[in-house]
Amino acid sequence: YDLYGISRKKGLSPKITSIVCDLKNTDELTENLKKVRPKWIFHLAGNPGLTDPAALADNHVIASVSLFKAMEAANLKATRLILPSSSGEYGIIPKSSLPVSENFPLAPVSPYGAVKAAQTLLAQMYAHRGLDIVLARIFNVLGPGLNPSLSLSSFVRQIVEMEQGKHEPKLQTGDLSPKRDFVDVQDTVEALVLLAQRGEGGQVYNVSSGKSVSIQTDFLTGNDVIMGDEDQLHQVIINLAVNARDAIEQTKI
Repeated sequence: YDLYGISRKKGLSPKITSIVCDLKNTDELTENLKKVRPKWIFHLAGNPGLTDPAALADNHVIASVSLFKAMEAANLKATRLILPSSSGEYGIIPKSSLPVSENFPLAPVSPYGAVKAAQTLLAQMYAHRGLDIVLARIFNVLGPGLNPSLSLSSFVRQIVEMEQGKHEPKLQTGDLSPKRDFVDVQDTVEALVLLAQRGEGGQVYNVSSGKSVSIQTDFLTGNDVIMGDEDQLHQVIINLAVNARDAIEQTKI
């Protein structure tokens, strides 16, 4: 395959032919799509770290609608769009509904979840109009490049700063009691490719392990307070990485 990537500035992987374009510039995007005429589009643009609903909507919904319009204008009915959505669209899931199915009602409780739900509904509308769109509702991803605002990434950053003397020797955490479904980034990528190959247009697919694990008991047991010992700090970083991967491996279905 020839790989193309769209970004607002240069600097993508040398393995990818970079196209500098703003997704919200529908006319420019349309012309680029007409030139490339891709078989698959993986729509990975977005910023889950934003908290303002208006900024999130601009970043995710407006940009996605521009892409849908550009695909229609370029007559890309034969092109498959793989659109990652979020488990945050479900909101709070009762234990009686676990493991959650794709038919569970959407009731987001966060700005990000609400915006992704809107993106999903719009994608399904455009699929009804003829675009080939498959939605991957992804749960909590772990791996390289993890968003620094997320809990496990924050823990590792704090531990590194402890080693550097920039942080008090105590790990700051929020509520660790909720359980989460974690999926490794490599497994997530494989799932997106499988959906491109075999998914049904207009449908939503959960990308998850199917099981919930606890950050407190599976990742951080015995490590919630760090007393500054260098060897212990190194071991906690190792434990975070190993425990995260083991928790995913043990819960795969």
